[in-house]
Amino acid sequence: MTSASDVAHRLRLASETVRALEVFDQCGVDAILMKGPVIERWLYPAGQRRPYSDIDLLVGPDAFERARRALGDAGWVQRHPGARRSEVAPHAIELFRAGAVVDLHDRVPGVAVSPSAAWSLWKTAVVPIELAGRELSAFGPEAVLVVVAVNAARDGHPSLDLAMSLKLDVDVWMRAFRLGSALGAAGVMSAGLNLAPGGGEFLSRIGLEAPSPAGELLIAETPLVAGVARLFEPASMWERARVLAREIVPTPDGLRYWRPGRTTTRRGMAAMYAYRPIYLLWHGPRAVATVWSTRRASGTSRAESGRGSLNR
Repeated sequence: MTSASDVAHRLRLASETVRALEVFDQCGVDAILMKGPVIERWLYPAGQRRPYSDIDLLVGPDAFERARRALGDAGWVQRHPGARRSEVAPHAIELFRAGAVVDLHDRVPGVAVSPSAAWSLWKTAVVPIELAGRELSAFGPEAVLVVVAVNAARDGHPSLDLAMSLKLDVDVWMRAFRLGSALGAAGVMSAGLNLAPGGGEFLSRIGLEAPSPAGELLIAETPLVAGVARLFEPASMWERARVLAREIVPTPDGLRYWRPGRTTTRRGMAAMYAYRPIYLLWHGPRAVATVWSTRRASGTSRAESGRGSLNR
């Protein structure tokens, strides 16, 4: 049974979702609701509640800064505002207001095509839904399946969402894989799906591709993998040195994001700045070996479609 506090929280999230979209309407930003009630709508039986704690909104990369500023002007406060984008989750930033958190995305992890190309593709997989009395744009079932499978690959373990997704018709999954293929995410989707009980058999039964090296890289239990992959991107030696220097000495907010429980005091901050190079030296060689072997196997690195941080 859903508690009164859970009901109140869901109503608050719905109200804040509508409020955020009204803000975007005023500044001409198109947004798509990605998760939360959308996943519940497409994957769960009527009446079965799926818990969610934040609001995931996707906007086009060209509109991201405009959307961030508009939410800030409307009272949302960004967490870790002084951190570089590469020091936090590279695909989204967190903003909060009135007990509700908005995860503002301009990309989806695991997608290999550019954020601009991906935005055009995501818009083809959008359907209208109603939330708190307002009609809004949301991911359809195919887009939801892409996100659920990719998230499982990134997390390295199956979720209840993934288990529920296997109950959908094969035709829906085939359309999802066509979308995922256009996004450059089909291999990562396969890797995520393969983690679910019966997922491998499901893949074989409907003739989908086996997990790719890119998917294996995403689920590798190796710290720093996504960040090290950035050093393998085409760039000058100066740009690579600059990336490495920024990771060795992150911004204060970047350090707080990396070690939130140990950076509440000046002494804690100093200790974590001193520990940071040791951490990189300890985990770096294995991460480099993982990225290098995966690149040799796949011919490219798709560890993270966004520009990931060494924190991962």
